[in-house]
Amino acid sequence: MAEAVTSALASILLGNLNTGVLEELGRNPLVFRFKMAHKLKNVRQKLDDIDMRKNKFKLTEGVGENEADRFDWRITSSYVNKTEIIYGRDKEKEELISMLLANSDDLSVYAIHGMGGLGKTTLAQLVYSDASVEGRFDLRIWVCVSDDFDIRRLSRAIIESIEGERCTLEELDTLQRHLREKSLCYYDKDLVKVQSLRSLISFRVDCTLPPYLSLPLAFKVSSQNKIRTLVLSNIWLKNLTEPIGNLKHLRYLDVSGSLIRKLPESISSLQNLQTLNLSYCIYLHMLPKKMKDMKSLIYLDLTGCKALQCMPSGMGQLGCLRKLGTFIVGKQVGHHIGELQRLNYIGGELSIKDLDNVQGLADAQNANLARKTNLQSLSLSWREDESSKFSEANSEDVLCALKPHSNMKKLEISGYRGSKFPDWMLESRLPNLVEISLQSCMNCEHLPPFGKLRFLKHLQLHRMDTVKCIGSDMYGDGENPFPSLERMTLGQMMNLEEWETNSMGGREIFTCLHELQIKKCPKLVELPIISSVKYLTIKDCTVTLLSSVVNFTSITSLRIKGFDELYVLPDGLLRNRPCLQKLTIQRMRSLRSLSNQLNNLSSLKYLSISGMPKITALSVLPSSLATLRIENCEELTSLSEGLQYLTALKDLELVRCVKLNSLPESIRHLNSLQSLRIFYCPEVSCLPNQIRHLTSLSRMHLYECTNLMSLPEGIRNLEMLRELVIEDCPNLERRCKKEKGKDWPNIAHIRTIFINDQLIQSLDT
Repeated sequence: MAEAVTSALASILLGNLNTGVLEELGRNPLVFRFKMAHKLKNVRQKLDDIDMRKNKFKLTEGVGENEADRFDWRITSSYVNKTEIIYGRDKEKEELISMLLANSDDLSVYAIHGMGGLGKTTLAQLVYSDASVEGRFDLRIWVCVSDDFDIRRLSRAIIESIEGERCTLEELDTLQRHLREKSLCYYDKDLVKVQSLRSLISFRVDCTLPPYLSLPLAFKVSSQNKIRTLVLSNIWLKNLTEPIGNLKHLRYLDVSGSLIRKLPESISSLQNLQTLNLSYCIYLHMLPKKMKDMKSLIYLDLTGCKALQCMPSGMGQLGCLRKLGTFIVGKQVGHHIGELQRLNYIGGELSIKDLDNVQGLADAQNANLARKTNLQSLSLSWREDESSKFSEANSEDVLCALKPHSNMKKLEISGYRGSKFPDWMLESRLPNLVEISLQSCMNCEHLPPFGKLRFLKHLQLHRMDTVKCIGSDMYGDGENPFPSLERMTLGQMMNLEEWETNSMGGREIFTCLHELQIKKCPKLVELPIISSVKYLTIKDCTVTLLSSVVNFTSITSLRIKGFDELYVLPDGLLRNRPCLQKLTIQRMRSLRSLSNQLNNLSSLKYLSISGMPKITALSVLPSSLATLRIENCEELTSLSEGLQYLTALKDLELVRCVKLNSLPESIRHLNSLQSLRIFYCPEVSCLPNQIRHLTSLSRMHLYECTNLMSLPEGIRNLEMLRELVIEDCPNLERRCKKEKGKDWPNIAHIRTIFINDQLIQSLDT
């Protein structure tokens, strides 16, 4: 009986068991066992036959391994082979095209399904390539998904289809932000034709906008009452008009980066709106008064709205908010900082401005910042103008009450008038901080022990006028102060006199600091030796401080700016710099010579010299240079013949050298030069014919060289030259006129030519 049951179970597994079999099992187990054994034998024979065929055709195991590279043959394109005659799809084609062009309701996806080989892809290709479809849609994209549904690959494919070049972006967020900027929808000059449109995304192309976008609400959008997504970001849009309130189904509105100054009150009636992106609307100064009625609002981004003067009343009623960006504290009821109390789900960045208007400790506590665990970045600022009357004690109470959650990664404090920082800063209760910025905290003489923050990577101190010393107060009592700090900036520390490290008792300090900027610290005379620093900037400080740069022997980048009193560089400043690759010298108005210090810089790749009106000539330059930029050197009349040794130079830029009259003939030796830019050099009258030897030159830009009479004949030898841009050079404009100007035969081979912002030639098209 057990064998019969086993046989029955086997039959169940094979799907052959029915009611008759069960009856037979109960009447005569022996007969049942015999019949089932016969059936199992047949099944085994079939399985053996299948296995034999598998081996015969060399099939391998791996069911379900549909790897993308095994299905390359299924990848499709929009190309239709017009040499092939296609039968039987005219009706379906016309139906699809009519559906696309007609005012059908909410068409977003149309599926074409059927077994393989029926012509689904061909039908889609025919519709995509139809002339009427091409005429209606400004932007059409064909992307093959196939079996490999990789969202990153698909995003890159869409971007590449729009831009016509390879996309190297990797992160999904970056890809999709880039995708939004490039737009996946289109705009039609007559949107009345597309009243069922649900998504409308405008996009910029080389900052040139069609004229109809300059109209108030650029589109007759009031007729598009089914639109749910409207993106008008980064365009020269100055106004949204009241009819936008008719878009009752609108869920997503993005006007970020536009020129809008004020939003229409009708926006408050958009009860379904969930996202309102106003970030970096730098002229926006007012929000709708009844914004509190927009109960569905989840994402309100006011980041970078610097002209915004106040918040609408009752913002605390927007209980669904997850993003705010900026909150401006007011004095009236409904504008107090307590409006933030119930907005505990807001995340990302939050800037709270005009803290002068907070009434005191209890008022500040109503902000309930410690409960906002999703915030990553917090900026707290007081007005810095003299009209703001705010006591030191009140300022301290307010900052004490605004302690954020310990999850905080970035903290900025600006305009604080207290003489001491609160305990939550002194006791390092924000252990996860990565970035700190203190600005215009004029009365604080002592700094918090930031050295104890083991994740801190970036520290900025600006206009801390009463700080005289950087030392043990800021380092803290840890064994290794600032173990992760990578970038540090000291700016306008007008009374900073000392930066001590010798009191550390052998403790290592700033072990990871690689970028250091010192700006306008007039009383600081010496820098500590920090061997890890690679990028160093010294601006508007004492000459004595500049001389201490000698001790930074491992720097790879040095920027010096604003030492007007110097006639020569401090002795030894540029000696023994085997690692220096980038040197920028700016606004040293009395400097007459760079002497011979530059030619010792054997690793220098980049040299920029600007704002040095006394320099008349350049000495021998290091042969390792790849980039040379000279700007605002008014007395420079010619470049040194030493230019011939710059055989590695790839980029040469000359800007506002008003007495420069020509380029030396030694330019012929610049075999590696790829880019030549000459801007605002009115005395340059000609380019040497030796330019014909610049066989690597690919770009040449000439701006406002008003006396430049002609281009040398040797340019026609430059086969690699693919881009020529001429701007405000009246003689060249005439001589380079396409097919008519005297110089045209010399430049006719250049792939892309722009003259006065007009595309004259593009051989790619």
